[in-house]
Amino acid sequence: MALLNNLLKLATVAACMQCVFGHGYMTRPLPRQYRDEGLPGIGWTNWMGITVPGDGSFAPGEGNAPNLNAGIGGGVDGANKELSEGHGLCGDLGTRRGFEKGPYGATTPRETYVTGGLLDMTLKLTAYHAGWFEFRLCSPGPDGKVTQECLNENVLEIDSSTPHYPAILDYTNMRGISWSGGDQNTGGYYKCQNTGGYLDPLSNTPNTVWPSGSCCNGGGACSDPVHNKDRYVVEFVEGGGVREYNIVLKIPAHVECEGCILQWFYQTANSRETYPESFWNCADIAISGDGAPPAPPAPPAPTNQPATSAPTGSTPAPTLECRSLQPRLWLLRWLLVDCCGEQPGLLPLVREHLQRPRLNLRVVRW
Repeated sequence: MALLNNLLKLATVAACMQCVFGHGYMTRPLPRQYRDEGLPGIGWTNWMGITVPGDGSFAPGEGNAPNLNAGIGGGVDGANKELSEGHGLCGDLGTRRGFEKGPYGATTPRETYVTGGLLDMTLKLTAYHAGWFEFRLCSPGPDGKVTQECLNENVLEIDSSTPHYPAILDYTNMRGISWSGGDQNTGGYYKCQNTGGYLDPLSNTPNTVWPSGSCCNGGGACSDPVHNKDRYVVEFVEGGGVREYNIVLKIPAHVECEGCILQWFYQTANSRETYPESFWNCADIAISGDGAPPAPPAPPAPTNQPATSAPTGSTPAPTLECRSLQPRLWLLRWLLVDCCGEQPGLLPLVREHLQRPRLNLRVVRW
């Protein structure tokens, strides 16, 4: 018990020093930062994120999955970085774009939908900053590459079956995070003057730099802000804030593909009269005429490989599988793994004690 208490204290210190509170990520369909095959050399999580704030390095753990803001915060510094480096279309750094290619790039389709039908999705906010969501769909060419031009071809409309519809379309009366019950037009401080090719009469911000690929800046044919159809306004969700959101999108009747890319974009409304912090996720999906999943690829031809035998004389070291902890142990799980990734020196210490014959450290289910 003394060891467990010390570990909790150590985890708390490490968590307070290193944790990053993310903002949001897709949970269905699963985004590219979730890897079905797991992460190379990491056995305790399937999630990959980035270190924000920090150097933007890759950071494993579901607690880092909501951090995909391309390392760009709100304000003047964010505007300068957007102009100088840009952002990854799936939320990684603009100089790396790790969720567009490489080991964290495209996956097999996570879900299959019907042409001209509905796309039921969920996402989770882990920090609330008001604002709105936008959704785009890319049906790429033979190379499978996602581009902004491809995403702009399909700005998805929100279906009336979405919970809290039509309130969540009320872009006109959006107030943003700074509303305190007085000024009814605080939303104008966060709205761009030109959105989707339409002038917004309620915009009253001096800001002129907006995230590229959004309705505010080169993001395709968005709807008239006065008659909004494609911006999901977060603040009008009853009981909103930090929670999971269910959204139903309309799939265009002309789209059919085995490897479409769904992009979720979140433009926050907590940086008044300046560049807004934003987030991006991508998920690979299939869209067919009958909703049937695409045929799996043929298995590779077998190769003649010499049989190998397991090494003898050694016993694999026990591991601490944090993902198996029951929800009642959420605090321990959060401190050890999910928020910050594997804490330096913490889990190795646990494993060292687990290997001692005299120690019997168990997680008791109750």
